[in-house]
Parts: sequence; structure tokens; C-alpha cells
Amino acid sequence: MQSKAIEVVSERLRRIVLFGIALTLASTACGCGGDRPIVSDANKLFIEASKLIGEGQKQAALDKLNESIASEPLLWSYRERAKLLLEMGRDEDALNDCDAALNIAPEDPDLLWLKGEIAKPAAQRFQGKFKSPPSSNR
Repeated sequence: MQSKAIEVVSERLRRIVLFGIALTLASTACGCGGDRPIVSDANKLFIEASKLIGEGQKQAALDKLNESIASEPLLWSYRERAKLLLEMGRDEDALNDCDAALNIAPEDPDLLWLKGEIAKPAAQRFQGKFKSPPSSNR
């Protein structure tokens, strides 16, 4: 069950990132973008990590997320790494990533949900009305 909830969040997050990239490309094409690169290294690494997660390559994905966060500490990289760490049984590290991400976006409902689920005993996580993150209800 936990894995399914994490997959739902991962897919929604990938869609959000791809939408953001599309907006960036559109603004650059119309001359609205500045001197910033179209896609930052951190975003590229996040996208690579997302692909690796989809392929089941958790350790390689974790390495990419570590690089992404080292390059630029972005909300979605922290959130994705927290979910991955949780899947790997590294609850305390996942909780630390939730806290780091909440420093960036203190009101993020999916992060607050994930942090709440991590606080529960493993056997009680991602069940009932808390099976999926708030963003999956939109």
C-alpha cells in the first residue's frame, strides 16, 4: 500500500515538474526568460532520478537526488528523496528531508501529510483516508 501511495505522489510530482519545464521553455521562446538556463542542473538531476525510480533503480535514483539537492536544494527533490528513503527503511533520514523541504514550503500539504505518515508505526501508514497525499484529491 505504501508503495502505491508513493507512486501516485511521484507521478503527480513528475507532471508538475514537466509542466514547469514546459512553462520555462515557452517563456524563453517568447523572449520572457532571462539569462538563466532553460532547465537547471538540479532539475535535470531530479528528472533523471524520477526515471530511475520508475525503473526500480532506487540506489541510482537516490544518488541523483543527492546530487540534485547538493546543486540546488529544491522542494520536489527533497520530497522525492524523502519518499525514496522511506521506501528504503530510512525513516529518520526521510523525516529530516521533510523538515528541510518544509523550510522551503512550510504549508505544503503533501509534505505535511508525508511527515504525518512517517510519524506513524510502519504497519499503520498509508491506510484509509490517508492512503494518498492531498494532491491526489485535486
